[in-house]
Amino acid sequence: MEEDIRNERKNLISKLKGVVGRSDEGRCPRNIVLIGSPGCGKSSFINSYAASIADDYWREYAFSGGKGSGKGTADQITVRIKRFEAKEYVTSSRLQGYAFPTLVDISGIQDGECEITEEILRLLFYGELKDNTNIRSVFTCGKNNGIQYMRSKYIGWNTKNSNKVHRIIVVANAMEPIPQNLIQCVMKAARPTGDKYTREIPVFGIMTKIDQVDESSQEFKNRKQTFMEALSLVGVSHRVAQCVNYCDTIDPMSTRTNQTLPDVDICFLRFMNVVCGSNYVVSNPDESYRSIYFKEKRQEFQRKMIIIILAIIMLGLPCLLAAYI
Repeated sequence: MEEDIRNERKNLISKLKGVVGRSDEGRCPRNIVLIGSPGCGKSSFINSYAASIADDYWREYAFSGGKGSGKGTADQITVRIKRFEAKEYVTSSRLQGYAFPTLVDISGIQDGECEITEEILRLLFYGELKDNTNIRSVFTCGKNNGIQYMRSKYIGWNTKNSNKVHRIIVVANAMEPIPQNLIQCVMKAARPTGDKYTREIPVFGIMTKIDQVDESSQEFKNRKQTFMEALSLVGVSHRVAQCVNYCDTIDPMSTRTNQTLPDVDICFLRFMNVVCGSNYVVSNPDESYRSIYFKEKRQEFQRKMIIIILAIIMLGLPCLLAAYI
């Protein structure tokens, strides 16, 4: 059984190499952002995925952990945006030169304040928020000064296409209620239905801490159904995964610091083979947030000028009439 798991792990890694392709053959790394509530396991996901393709042992690239294990004890470990490129987490010499994805870790987002959150996510998806940006500060700026001021402050002047997000993974804690308001913001920013924004990004979902729930319970089944409905992924379950992150709960003796855990790796490898698939494309990939923003500003300026001109005409008309009478 153990040998079968190791063979499957090896085969899934080989498959993933083919999926992402080689950089020297023109393949570019995809930017994958992880979004979820505080303490849901985003950073642990990054570390676990990195371990799944490692030859030797687990490493902690993204800081993870918390103040407690009960409900309401989740703590913000990640505060600033951090991008992990393949050169940072791919340690195996056999995997060098392949376009493994860049993973974008951000702080957990509370399930509320939808309008501000939606715009922050849009700035992130379009590549406007740089590394080390404090998401809390962006949110506070929007809350205290308004969304328009927030947009003008954080919009980039030299935004590169390489910073744009190509995949979104929504992470949910299997033990806690699904953050439906947050997911609604993600979907609005990632899959716009209007004509103002037209860049659409593939969305995936993963439920963490599966080892701490009873998968046969009705409570969990309802929670998973709610998650899939919120992501509009009902009927496409291959885009939603359930996993157990590398952590003390499953590895209390911390053997992971000396080896990998193949039975844990399988889930991540299967999931990332799906997420990285070239069949999922971003529509209108070159659309620029900055161009949309300045188009709005031009239109706003034109409207104001028309109002001013009309006002001048209306105020000056009586004088002109009086002059001719």
